[in-house]
Amino acid sequence: MNYEVRGRGFPLILVHGLGGDLRNWMFQAPEFSKKYRVFTPDLRGHGQSEAPKSHYTLDAFTEDIVEFLKAHEISKCYYVGLSMGGMIGQNLAAKHPELIEALALADTSPTPGLRGRPGMEEGIRLFETSVKIAEKKGRGPLVDATLRMMFTEDFINRDPEAVNRIRDIITNGPTIGYVGAINDMILTETNIYPLLAGIEIPTLIICGRQDILTPLAESERIHKAIKGAALEIIENCGHVSNIEQRDEFNRILARFLKKMDSRRYRPPTVARSFNTPNQ
Repeated sequence: MNYEVRGRGFPLILVHGLGGDLRNWMFQAPEFSKKYRVFTPDLRGHGQSEAPKSHYTLDAFTEDIVEFLKAHEISKCYYVGLSMGGMIGQNLAAKHPELIEALALADTSPTPGLRGRPGMEEGIRLFETSVKIAEKKGRGPLVDATLRMMFTEDFINRDPEAVNRIRDIITNGPTIGYVGAINDMILTETNIYPLLAGIEIPTLIICGRQDILTPLAESERIHKAIKGAALEIIENCGHVSNIEQRDEFNRILARFLKKMDSRRYRPPTVARSFNTPNQ
């Protein structure tokens, strides 16, 4: 796996979504590395990581993260996942809770497989068409439609520099991981919702109010399923909240991590002992 690491402190893992790469955290990695040791990996078949011909299931992505943490001798981390990265995070927290100190899930769903959600026929056709186009012509022809699903129209007009940086990631990103993840996870019945009730890790859920790819209702399902989870809704924001409303996203995440820091550093309770005189 290709990755970048910066900063010192408790490990913070930032995991991107479908078709992205580590550059999706351009507004978080520099900021949070002032306090944490920030790892930003490229998922298999994405960015500059190796791209096997098959095995792009949710479990495969999850085990890659497990092995990544082991390779860096990370026994506990803060995990932050966006979209598909959030799906991986839910699966990781359910199956390997010992690795995660706290979990942050942004603009994601507990049902990665569209065939596992009712009323998703249009979405299924959309992704099937995307796969056919990407296999024949690459991802370039998909970029404009993808950006309109990722961001609000207001943001596209307001911040063309940030949008163009994401445009480059989409246009020049590898096809095999994008297509593989759609075929092996999105166009399936993959469903991790039944596992969420067993997650006891402190969890923060963030969602843009105008997210159309993983609507607010999906975040509300996660919120309801994970006991004690917090839900933060960002107004005037689409699917990629960490870019579109980066200042608000960073503020919410920093506040959550600060709370988790105080929880980790809380001094243990020491039982009082009394000397008993000899009888």
